[in-house]
Amino acid sequence: MIDIPSSYIVSSKLSPLEPQDVLRVLRLVQSEWNDECVKDRMNRHPTPLIAVGIANPHDLQRVVRVGVPVIHLDRECRALKAAQARYLRELKYGQILASVGSAVLSGVLVARGLKQMNGRSLRALLSKKSWFWMYFGGAGLIWIGQVSLMRALKESYGLVTLQDECFMVRRDLVVNKWRSVLQRWLPYCLLVGSVFRWTRVYSKKGVVY
Repeated sequence: MIDIPSSYIVSSKLSPLEPQDVLRVLRLVQSEWNDECVKDRMNRHPTPLIAVGIANPHDLQRVVRVGVPVIHLDRECRALKAAQARYLRELKYGQILASVGSAVLSGVLVARGLKQMNGRSLRALLSKKSWFWMYFGGAGLIWIGQVSLMRALKESYGLVTLQDECFMVRRDLVVNKWRSVLQRWLPYCLLVGSVFRWTRVYSKKGVVY
């Protein structure tokens, strides 16, 4: 447990929570986050850490936009909690599909680009008739997009229920930096490598190239 100064706590103007309720909510969520991640975040960003008693979409959008990493949803706002659960679930599936598609496409493009290099001069590879630059250029653009997606995954919210209290907690407060990098990038790189190997082994003619 760590002490959270009051300057790091904000609440909705419409929240019916009393000060003792805010303290109880704070104690609950402290069991979910990583203390080291929270300390690091407080040192780097002296901005609100937790928003308490969020009861409407407008307030929720406002605290998400300013980057508050822990958001407590008022327990009486069942519609808001259900809507957020559905939104976060759909967002997660969309991000997973985007990562898989990125890995497959980049693996194929790099493998096909390397095939273009077989016995060819640099001038031939860079000529207008060569697909070499398009393969590697396409893979590069995909990787740039993937870096942005991975950053979004790092800062994505998860929905947590603790003793009937609902919280949106950002991933970078739950998992430390290096573990987060491994969890996000290792599966992606393994999939890229698998697709690359499969594409190198199997051509349209079914021969190794």
